[in-house]
Amino acid sequence: MAWIASNQELGEHPKTKRLAKLLDISRVTAVGHLHFLWWWALDYAQDGDLSKFDELDIAEAVGWEGNPGDFIEALLTCGPGGRGAGFLERDEDGALLIHDWWEYAGKLVGQRKANAARMRKSRETKKERAKNVQNTNIAREGATQHTQHNTTEPIINNNNNNAREEVVEPEIPSEPTLPAPDDDLSLELEGLPSEGRKMDIGTQAVRWAEEKWGRMLSPREADQIFAWCDEFSSRGSPEPDAVVIAGLSQCDDAGPEARNMNYLKRVMTSWREAGVITVKQAELRKIEWEKNKEKRGSKHPREPNPPKVPTGKYNDFYLS
Repeated sequence: MAWIASNQELGEHPKTKRLAKLLDISRVTAVGHLHFLWWWALDYAQDGDLSKFDELDIAEAVGWEGNPGDFIEALLTCGPGGRGAGFLERDEDGALLIHDWWEYAGKLVGQRKANAARMRKSRETKKERAKNVQNTNIAREGATQHTQHNTTEPIINNNNNNAREEVVEPEIPSEPTLPAPDDDLSLELEGLPSEGRKMDIGTQAVRWAEEKWGRMLSPREADQIFAWCDEFSSRGSPEPDAVVIAGLSQCDDAGPEARNMNYLKRVMTSWREAGVITVKQAELRKIEWEKNKEKRGSKHPREPNPPKVPTGKYNDFYLS
C-alpha cells in the first residue's frame, strides 16, 4: 500500500510556514507540494536520495511551476534559523536527501518489498501445484493406454480334458491418488486451518479474494491486502488473515460493485479504530453493519462509527 503518515500539525509547523514564505505561496499549497514529493519518492527514490534527479525533475514531480532552483533551496533552508535541516538536506558528500527519510519511510518501503515477495511466492506455489496435477493426469492417461495395449496370455486349464483356453480379464490398476483440492480457498471465517497457519501472513487472504471474487488481483490490490494483514498482526491479532477475510466477505456481501480496495479500506479502518483483532469481534461488527443496512435501507451503508479514541501528538519524520 503506497502511503505515508501525515501529521495534522504539518500545516502549523514552523518549517511549513517558513517554506510558504520563502516560496510566496499559501501553507495549503506548501503542504500539497510536500505530499507530492513524498508520494513520488515512494515510487522513484525509495532510499530518500534525490541526487540522481535534477532540479527540474523534482519540480515537475511535485507540480512546482516556478523556478526549480528556488524550490529546492527553500526546502533546504526552511529549517530553524535557515541553518537547521529543512525538508531536504545535504550530507557530507553533498548528496541531496529527504530529511530523516530512511528512519521512517524506509520501514514502509521494506514492507512493500516483503509483500511483493510474498505475493510472488504465492503465485509460484499455485503454478507449481497446477503443474503437479497436470503431470499426474498425464501419468494416469499413460498408465491407462499401456494397460489397453497389453494382450492377455491364454491360460491352459489342465484339469479340463478338453484343455480349453480361458481368458482371464486383466486387473485394472488403481488410479493414482491426486493431490487433495486446495481446501484453503474455502476457508471458514472461524479461523485458519492448520496448513494455513504455516503460510506467510496475507497469502491466505489474497487467495481467498481471488477465489471468491472470481478474478486475479492486481499487484496493487494484493499489496494492500498484505498491508492490512500486517497491520492487524502488529496490533496483536492471533488470526490476521481470517480477520481480513471477514472484511473481504463483507465487501462480497455488499455486492459486486463493493469488491474493491476502497470499500475494504472503509471496513478495515472502522474495525481497526474499534479495536477489532479477532474474527469473533469482526462478526459482531458485521451484525451491527447488517442492522445499520436494514435501518438505512441502503445497499452499501457505512460502517458503524467506532468509538472515538483520543490520540496523542507525535512527531513525524518531516516535523523533527
